[in-house]
Amino acid sequence: MLIKFIEIANFRKLLSVRIDLAEKQTLFVGANNSGKSSAMLALRRFLVPRRCPFEIYDVTLCHWPAIDRIGRSWIDAKRTDEVVELTLETWLPLLPTLDLWFDVDPGEMHHVRDLIPTLDWEGGLLGVRLRYEPSNLGDLYKDFLAAVADAEALRAAATQAHAEKIAAEDQERPEPKLTLWPSTLVDYLSRRLAKSFTIRAFTLDPAQLQAPLNGQARPQSMPAASLSLDGEPLKGLVRIHDIPAQRGFGEEAPSDEDEDAPAGSAGSRLSDQLRSYYSK
Repeated sequence: MLIKFIEIANFRKLLSVRIDLAEKQTLFVGANNSGKSSAMLALRRFLVPRRCPFEIYDVTLCHWPAIDRIGRSWIDAKRTDEVVELTLETWLPLLPTLDLWFDVDPGEMHHVRDLIPTLDWEGGLLGVRLRYEPSNLGDLYKDFLAAVADAEALRAAATQAHAEKIAAEDQERPEPKLTLWPSTLVDYLSRRLAKSFTIRAFTLDPAQLQAPLNGQARPQSMPAASLSLDGEPLKGLVRIHDIPAQRGFGEEAPSDEDEDAPAGSAGSRLSDQLRSYYSK
């Protein structure tokens, strides 16, 4: 069984891309800012999330305004006492996804019994989508509005205190400028992403697989009501060895500002592993 190719969507600068994988090894070669680090980071985020958790910057930047519009609609509906229909439909075009396409021989079907899409599937391509999505829209809606209400209450208290101070001193003072959290839904998720989002897995239909068009992948669409797979469907199928070779080959440790630097102890650096190997 092999991973034939992967498709990454809505992850950093990778809006929609397919990457074909060789049977033995695959090297990412390209110019600076071409997406090599983003592709490697997407694999780490989805496949080793405990060591490399998601950040708000992993969501493609051009989708931030749409996420903020969702938050604004929630705030407006709350103020007018409108009923909000919480559905994943509006989120689907914005969520980071990683599609893994396996090439499975008929004799290996017992390894993927939980991933088989249809009863007439007899081997060949088999797809699994990993999607980073709100773990519970109702909780996200409630917690975001509660945080906004707290910020508005603090702003109102500061404004009132300022007015009382002006009245007591009988002297005009400029109103203080307050930057309170959260100002938008993206701002809220910048601190509460891990609490509000999770990775879920879904089976894909090989019959709906489309070839890339003009170099851009075309991941198959899925209904918002699609049922996710239980447990850890990729456990035992995909083995990940996360060695920070790019940022750890030299002696200098990665800086805090290096957002692409993988998590892990210094002992996992490639230079340390090479030294340990040749000292035996």
